[in-house]
Amino acid sequence: MKNVIWSLGNAVLSKGFSFVFTVIIGNLLLPEELGLFVTLLLVVTYAANIFSINLGSGIVQKMNTRSKQEEASQLFSAGIISMTLLSATALVVFYLLSDPLIRLFDIPAASRVIHMTYPLLVLTMLRSYLSHVYQAELRFRQLTLINMYAAIAQVLVTLVLMYAGMGLKGVFWGLYSSSLLALVPLTYHSFRRFNLEFGQATFHNIRELAGFSSIIFVGSIAVLLDKRIDMIFVAHFLDNQDVAVYDYVLKFALLFVLFGGSISKVTYPRFTQAFSTQAGNIGRIFSFSLNYTFFFLTAAALLFFFHAGLIIDLLLPGFYLQMIPYLLILLVGVIPRSVEASVGTLFTARGLPSVSLWVNWLLLAVNVGLNLLLIPRYGLYGAAIATTTSFLLKPMIMLNLIARRLRVAYPYWKLILNFVVFITVLVAGHFVEHYLLREAILVAYLLYSYHIFLTTTEKEYLRSGWQRFNGRVLQWMRL
Repeated sequence: MKNVIWSLGNAVLSKGFSFVFTVIIGNLLLPEELGLFVTLLLVVTYAANIFSINLGSGIVQKMNTRSKQEEASQLFSAGIISMTLLSATALVVFYLLSDPLIRLFDIPAASRVIHMTYPLLVLTMLRSYLSHVYQAELRFRQLTLINMYAAIAQVLVTLVLMYAGMGLKGVFWGLYSSSLLALVPLTYHSFRRFNLEFGQATFHNIRELAGFSSIIFVGSIAVLLDKRIDMIFVAHFLDNQDVAVYDYVLKFALLFVLFGGSISKVTYPRFTQAFSTQAGNIGRIFSFSLNYTFFFLTAAALLFFFHAGLIIDLLLPGFYLQMIPYLLILLVGVIPRSVEASVGTLFTARGLPSVSLWVNWLLLAVNVGLNLLLIPRYGLYGAAIATTTSFLLKPMIMLNLIARRLRVAYPYWKLILNFVVFITVLVAGHFVEHYLLREAILVAYLLYSYHIFLTTTEKEYLRSGWQRFNGRVLQWMRL
């Protein structure tokens, strides 16, 4: 539970800080400069994801299959060598393609600052790899603290340099300061923990690691596209107002996927260790992950959706209140998808990433087909239905494969029944206009989920965790 909290905190810090940082520089930069910065940063981010070939996820799985320190050092060395070569390749390719990219995005002003993105690309790739090394050892607390200090430094350096008149270049120097401040402790502690080796075993691990990571990479690209592919079709078939509305719908809905992804960062190395040692606790980890994710996510989704009108009206102009029906449709698929995501790395942990790969590409094809069929006819309703259908199919297929191929014992019927209850409550709450009755429905669902859905062991574990948390809070308050 402690690792889950730190993992979630790290994810929330990253997403939340990115939003806050964009708001800050948006008040200090002209709109044209802000658009230029966002475009260049988007290109750097995608380049880093593509050229790193998901080496980070590969190192998490491989390091948790090794029990000896010497073998772990060889894997770490293989990863460092591979990432160094990949980042150098990315730098050369990015430099050669800089002019075509400027013409592709029609941003001639980028020619004066695009050179500042070259080092940022390398720093981003190396930081990502070392962060995954920390994840492999479940060092989420240290990783969260490092990222927090780096984020604070980024804001301070950016503000100072921008007030000094450096403008957009000051923003990039702020990004450098953040990356370098994070890389120093990440590199120092990683090299203290693992020796750098260049023997035959290390180079054998390079081939194994690169091959395994490439398979994960092919599947992850499909996941990335599946989450946002509908925006491309919305932009093509509908007008700009619809694009703006649906962009916010996705932003709100996909926040819930964050929780499942944070759980998976903890369960991934745990599953890998369990499969490697044949410890026999795979079913327990699997059950705890699914049930806790379902309990917290459905409660959070209902709490948010029942008050969506107030939240949207507080954050955005009243024009965007029209997103609520589309949000309802998306939540029907997003919540099951996020619950499945908490254990979605199970096949990769077992050393079978190809299973997830073909499922992801199949669902991407379904999503694209439904978008082409529904959006021209039903507009944003069609886009929401297409995406939620794709999201609903993912847990149905994956949980069925886990039960059949990995033989993980779990009462799937119970989870399906409670998903039906959740969707019924969600839809009913949308049509109930009386405020007190809606709140009563929410409270009734929370009591039902806690007393009926969670097992006795899970409730006891949850209570003990809450008591420890309260004890630490009270101790901190006395100080």
